Amino acid sequence: MRQAWVARLFCCVMCVVSSAQVDTGVITGSVRDSQGAGVASASITFVEIDTNVIPKTQSDETGDYASPPLRPGNYSVIAGAPGFKTQTRSEIPLKVQDRLRLDFDMTVGAVSEIAEVTAETPTIQTDTSSLGQVVMGTQITEPPLNGRDYIQLATLSTGVVRTSSGTNGNSGGSSTGGQNSFVANGTRGTLNSFILDRIDNNSNDNGGVVLRTNVDAIQEFKLQTNSYSAKFGRSGGAVVNAVIKSGLNSYHGSVFEFFRCARYSLV
Repeated sequence: MRQAWVARLFCCVMCVVSSAQVDTGVITGSVRDSQGAGVASASITFVEIDTNVIPKTQSDETGDYASPPLRPGNYSVIAGAPGFKTQTRSEIPLKVQDRLRLDFDMTVGAVSEIAEVTAETPTIQTDTSSLGQVVMGTQITEPPLNGRDYIQLATLSTGVVRTSSGTNGNSGGSSTGGQNSFVANGTRGTLNSFILDRIDNNSNDNGGVVLRTNVDAIQEFKLQTNSYSAKFGRSGGAVVNAVIKSGLNSYHGSVFEFFRCARYSLV
C-alpha cells in the first residue's frame, strides 16, 4: 500500500513539473575561464526585468548550467565566481518554449568588479530541434483581426495554410472550429492542439479552441509545427501554445474599442 502511494505521489509531482515547463523557456550555456576550462559552482542569476523575480542556479563540475523554467519576458543574466569578475548580460528576450544559449568567458579579477557583456543573443537556437514561430502581443493587437481571434495569425508560419469550413476534417459554423481552421505541413486540422497558460484548451466537438481569449490579454503565442517535445504528446498536427500577460511591478492597463459594421442587402 505504501509503495502505491509513493508511486502516485511521484506521478503527481512529475505532472506538475512537466506542466510548468509547457509555457516557459530555458537559458542554458557554459562558464569558462580564459584558458577555456569550465568554471565549476559559478553562480548564475536570472533577473526578470519587469517583475524583478530572481531565480538562481549554479554551473556543474564541467562549467555547464541550465536555468529553471522561466516565464517569457526580458531578463538580465549575471554570472559570478570567486577569483573572477562578475559578468552581466542584459536585455535578453526569452519567448515561450525558447531554449537560449548564453556562454560566459570569465576574466580574472575581484567578484565586486562587474563587466557588462554586450554580445547579441543568438538568433538560432542550436539546443533544440523544434520548428516553430513566436507571434508577439503587438503583432496580435495591431492588425484588424476578424472577430479578434488570434488563431488567424497561425498562418504567418511556414507550412501553415488556412482551410475553409467543413474541409480537412474541421467542423464549420464558428471561428473556433471551421472559419479559422488551419493545417500544418499537410496534417488534418483536427489534429492541432491548443494550450492556454499550460491548460488544455481543445474542443472535442470541432477540433478548435474552448476559450477564445481576448487578444489584449495574450502576451504571445508560439506555433510549433514539427519535432516538438513529447510533453505535447496528444497532438499530431501543430501546437498553439499561448501565454496570458502577467502582472508587473507597477500599475498598468489598457483600453480598446471594438466596432464592427455589418452590411445588409435587401432582396
